[in-house]
Amino acid sequence: MVITVAPFNIKKYRPKGIPYIKRLPSGLWSIEGRVVWCMYDFNGIQQDGGESFNTVTNDGDRYYSYRGANEQPTDDYFTTGSALAFDGIMELYKSVSAAPSKSAVRSGLTSGVLITGSDQSMDSNYPKSDDQDAANTGKDPDAITYKVTYATGDANDSGIDDVIITNPSPSAGDKMLMWADGLGSFTKTASDTLVVYVNHQMTG
Repeated sequence: MVITVAPFNIKKYRPKGIPYIKRLPSGLWSIEGRVVWCMYDFNGIQQDGGESFNTVTNDGDRYYSYRGANEQPTDDYFTTGSALAFDGIMELYKSVSAAPSKSAVRSGLTSGVLITGSDQSMDSNYPKSDDQDAANTGKDPDAITYKVTYATGDANDSGIDDVIITNPSPSAGDKMLMWADGLGSFTKTASDTLVVYVNHQMTG
């Protein structure tokens, strides 16, 4: 089923159910790409999933500017020294009361609860450009894709609604590459595998 979503909307789909569309206040989001999540049961059959827009923070913009010039960010955020390899993790949250903003740092996740076991490094070979994963409906030849696969024993909780990318072993005030809200407040159980894609399109 194909749904045309107006700007500042979030689309949630369920393979066996009715699509759900949530309208957000105009101007709330800086749209830099899409977050896509897919939930699979123990047989590998998709049971749930959704999409949301995400905000690339000011620190994320700065990171991309340095990388575009093939330069090392002076604060080393999201890189591993002179090798310039990406160095960051994904985290999932629930009960976040603040809205994403360009200037946000990790402490901006007001009242948010970090989902235990969700602080994971990217899957092998990610981030990458021109992702070919068929499940990633936000992919694009000009997009950079980040992907984390959460196994059955990871990130099991209810009310999951936010995702961020930050640096490894972060403190409360650490920088974030991006922040997305409105994932659909879903539940992951120990029988489920969850895959989360973050896509950032380089449109200029």
